[in-house]
Amino acid sequence: MKGRAKSFISSLFCFGLGIIPVMADAGANHTGNTLQVTQQAKRSLSGTVTDAATGEPLIGVSILVKGTQGGTITDTNGNFSLPVNNGDILEVSYIGYKKESIVVKGQQTLNIAMQTDSEILEEVVVVGYGSQKKVNLTGSVATVDFNDKTLSRPVTTVSSALSGMAAGLNVMQTTSKPNSESSSVLIRGNGTLNDSSPLILVDGMEMPLNEINPNDIATISVLKDAASCAIYGNRGANGVILVTTKRGSDGKINVTYSGKFSYNTPANLIHMVANYANYMELMNEASINSGQTQIFNGSTIKKWREADKNPNGLSESGYPNYVAYPNTDWYDEVYNPKLMQEHSITVSGAEKRTTYSLSATFLNNPGLVENAGMKKYYVRSDIESRITDFLTVGMRAWGYHTDQERNDVDNLNGLQMQKSIPGIYPRYDGKYGVPEATEEDPSASNPVYFINNAEGYYKQTKFFVNPYVKVNFLKHFTASYNFYYDHFRNEHKWNSSDYREQFSFQAGEVKNAPPTSDALQEYHVALWYDGDQSWKSSTVLNYSQMFGKKHDVSAMIGYEEYRKWRSTTDIDKKGMVDTSLTDFDALTDPRYIKGSTTEFASRSVFGRA
Repeated sequence: MKGRAKSFISSLFCFGLGIIPVMADAGANHTGNTLQVTQQAKRSLSGTVTDAATGEPLIGVSILVKGTQGGTITDTNGNFSLPVNNGDILEVSYIGYKKESIVVKGQQTLNIAMQTDSEILEEVVVVGYGSQKKVNLTGSVATVDFNDKTLSRPVTTVSSALSGMAAGLNVMQTTSKPNSESSSVLIRGNGTLNDSSPLILVDGMEMPLNEINPNDIATISVLKDAASCAIYGNRGANGVILVTTKRGSDGKINVTYSGKFSYNTPANLIHMVANYANYMELMNEASINSGQTQIFNGSTIKKWREADKNPNGLSESGYPNYVAYPNTDWYDEVYNPKLMQEHSITVSGAEKRTTYSLSATFLNNPGLVENAGMKKYYVRSDIESRITDFLTVGMRAWGYHTDQERNDVDNLNGLQMQKSIPGIYPRYDGKYGVPEATEEDPSASNPVYFINNAEGYYKQTKFFVNPYVKVNFLKHFTASYNFYYDHFRNEHKWNSSDYREQFSFQAGEVKNAPPTSDALQEYHVALWYDGDQSWKSSTVLNYSQMFGKKHDVSAMIGYEEYRKWRSTTDIDKKGMVDTSLTDFDALTDPRYIKGSTTEFASRSVFGRA
């Protein structure tokens, strides 16, 4: 709209669906129309699936006919039978074995010998308090390689990157406000009537997914069932998500830069009636059809029609016609495409017995509405040194700081957009518009005003440290000790304002003056602070030994202590002397001061064999 009038052209499209009769030739002799479909007769194919190395039958092998929904699985003796056509392609798959594709060429029986996939079986998967080879897993565990599957996309949060990455993992984004993105994460559906969210651990420490820099993640393991989650007790009842961050690597120094740019636009916007004269005529028609008198006078509609012919001309009030006689499309005004950018640099390598990985990331997400943008700064380091052949020490540390603008965009989900009309100009010369037509409902909404009605900021700071020690002794034993400390500070401030202007008033006539000193006494400023701190101490003893080539025996026992506490402070004062003075010393009347403290602690003994 800026600087010129917008018009709304309404067109009516009518689509007709008709039946066109097909007339037969009068001279032809027809006894009827018959549709003949020749279908190749299916035949039964049977066979057996075995292990190529041992010859033992494989139970539960999946055999699917490619491109169809037909298929079967092998029975307890490795046998199968299914209907096929010549030329069908059978896809044979089984966990731990290489997939087979076989073309049917007239066989009556088919014996399939499957080869083991050693790469899959030997792959190491992160599980609770350790890692295991896939061949030894007894529970359902899915892994996500972040480098391979997610970082090619312009994502700003881990939860959005996980969507669709693992079977049984359901991620649904609930809000998309920058730095306030929240998601519902479920593993195999709702597990309880209360909180069904899984337990999320980052390098062993409990924290939300969206607090992690996606660029720092190496792998994610999703523990889905009771067998894989048992080590966490009742806290793992809804599944567990284990996040492992990147580590230092052997070799020469390696410097990597990653830059991402994303042009964000709103999707599926509703285009409103933006021509106010058309809107008034439609409202009059609706009112008459409901048995009432028309709402808007013909003279008012005529004023808007005339002003629309010369939008940049001056109105009687001295404002441009497009301001005094507005035609506003609110979705165009509220939502504006923006460029999001992210820059990340990583330095990694090794020096003698020490490996290191250092990274820094800057994220600038301006949001799609006013005062919704945020700037986020991440830093991270991971250093590990092998002091002797049996002693290794290391330190992980990372943190972030966020500066975020504040608005009241949540109001748009309610009545503010529903009550908006095109006859209000959003903002001109620092002043927000109100309904210009005298017949209009005075409670009609200016969404741009309501978005900016709560000015202020959000500031968040978090840092996390994890020193650890590993000791190898008695050939088959390993002991490790980890200490974790996590500190989070959140502060936000807001102040209210309420100054709007009617731009079509006559020269010298003020319809809505700036707030008086009495009105300023009701304006208020609020400050909210909350801080989280937590620490965890974990000691784990592992035993692992191979007997021959097929027998792998391992056991683990551990002890852990955890403590978390949180404090909040909420202050509110009113009595402004000037809207530009928002410090608490400039306000005269305290409204309330509130605060609270909560604490949680636990001790655990756990083991696995």
